[in-house]
Amino acid sequence: MPVTPLEPSDPQRLGDFVLTDRLGAGGMGIVYLGRGRDDAPVAVKLVRADLAHDETFRERFRREVEALRRVSGPRVAALVDADTEAPQPYLVVEFVDGPTLADSVARDGPLEGPRLRALAAALAEALVLIHEQGVIHRDLKPSNVVMCSADPDETRAKVLDFGVAKVFWPDDQLVQEVVTR
Repeated sequence: MPVTPLEPSDPQRLGDFVLTDRLGAGGMGIVYLGRGRDDAPVAVKLVRADLAHDETFRERFRREVEALRRVSGPRVAALVDADTEAPQPYLVVEFVDGPTLADSVARDGPLEGPRLRALAAALAEALVLIHEQGVIHRDLKPSNVVMCSADPDETRAKVLDFGVAKVFWPDDQLVQEVVTR
């Protein structure tokens, strides 16, 4: 992930987290690299100020946080903290150091052989974990998968960005019956 210095307009701190650099910016907000009280690196997603006043967007952001609260495991970037009611909502997840799958393929070409099989197994494991916890990601793509192993014979990957995830409650039906006559 390309890291750039904070801009003068960027906050220096959010909650208990000191922001040190920018990791990226998108249509929904800015993602910062930060550090918590324990000095562990974290990624902090701050909602754009103009979207913070949009109740529909806030509800979507709350759903993202709820999805992250539900999923935990070795294949998902863990939720560390969130404030969905702040004037400018934010969430904090563990920082996963490494290139996205998209960046890795662009730089090194397609994965092959053992590395491809290891990635497929890691992503299958991630999806099983996510689905078992009542969440459907709905945006699994190479830019939302971080390759977090430098060992070419081993592929560790973590799934990021639950912004459009769907959370199912125990009484939700995952299958709809259709009867034709």
